[in-house]
Amino acid sequence: MSTLDHAFDRLAARHPRFSPSVTAPDHACEEIAGTGTLSLVDACRPESLRAAIEAGKRLFALESDKHAAQLWLYTLLGDIVAPSMTLMVESEVFPVLDLGAGTLFKREPGGYWYGLRPSAQASDAFGVGASLGRGLAPLVEALSECAGMRPAPLWAVVADGFIQPLMGAGNQEFATSQALGLACQVWAGLKKETGAPLPLPRFEQILDGEVLPIEGSGQLLDALRADVFDDLEFSGEQPEFIFSHRVSCCMIYHSPNAGLCTSCPHQDREERLAGLIAAAESY
Repeated sequence: MSTLDHAFDRLAARHPRFSPSVTAPDHACEEIAGTGTLSLVDACRPESLRAAIEAGKRLFALESDKHAAQLWLYTLLGDIVAPSMTLMVESEVFPVLDLGAGTLFKREPGGYWYGLRPSAQASDAFGVGASLGRGLAPLVEALSECAGMRPAPLWAVVADGFIQPLMGAGNQEFATSQALGLACQVWAGLKKETGAPLPLPRFEQILDGEVLPIEGSGQLLDALRADVFDDLEFSGEQPEFIFSHRVSCCMIYHSPNAGLCTSCPHQDREERLAGLIAAAESY
């Protein structure tokens, strides 16, 4: 067993919610005819993306192709990106997230949900971001064309897709400084690789029930804004509870069966901050 496989097995044991996303079931191995990977080209075909959009509309009672496409990308990132972000914080392991490498699989036959088992490591978080860009750029382009929408909202979903789990893992592991630096490094690698219109993160902390700035984070964001990616380590005093204001919406609130998420940017600001403060108090 490789070092990376061992790391993912430990991750799945510690966080069972990640197990279906990093462990290919038997049917997936049969479905991909023993090749060990689904083709990224196949995943980007209009018929594959149309099937995902239609499945999302059925599952969540959505009417709009655009809303279903954005929600599908949101769920996809939760499966193929969030486990590796947690692994980076917990174990300092840097999985390559190019969807054309590793084992990309469907979690159930012909299903809506995907998983990814990376098979190689990058040298650092910047490399993780670059590899993610290589895999996602063709997918975002194809999905935006299929749904008849601009790519920018989808890239905003991508930004939240790696930043939010990094913030969560940083709080869980009391490694908030590390998570801030990793978020900026992944952002920089993805931006450098793709030139995509990634929104800048906006970091803050919660201390004694108040939302406060994080001293030192401004320099990191200035570096990202200026495309200066040489030194993106966070060097300030370790914050208590960190978060980055979400820049995207999953669109689930358009379903008659759901409402706004607590952290949704469409949520009333005071209610959103109150929810974040309540979350911080549970740590």
